[in-house]
Amino acid sequence: MTPREVSLIVGCSTSQIRNRIRKGQILHTQRSSPGGGFSYDITEAEAERLRLEPQKQGWPRGLSRAVPNATE
Repeated sequence: MTPREVSLIVGCSTSQIRNRIRKGQILHTQRSSPGGGFSYDITEAEAERLRLEPQKQGWPRGLSRAVPNATE
C-alpha cells in the first residue's frame, strides 16, 4: 500500500505517514521508481496496526476541524 492509502485508513495526513516512515516508526519497503526516485510500500497488517494504535496527542483522527459559522 502507498502512504496515501495508509493515511486514508489511519485517518491522518499523508505527510504524517511519510514523516513516521523517515523516523523509522513504520515498517516499510522502499523500491525504485522507473523515472528515478523511489516509493514506499506498506503492508496491510502495518496499516491496521497503525489504525489501532492509541493516539497520544492532537486532534482526534478522522475528525474535521470545521470552523463554526460566525454569523450565527
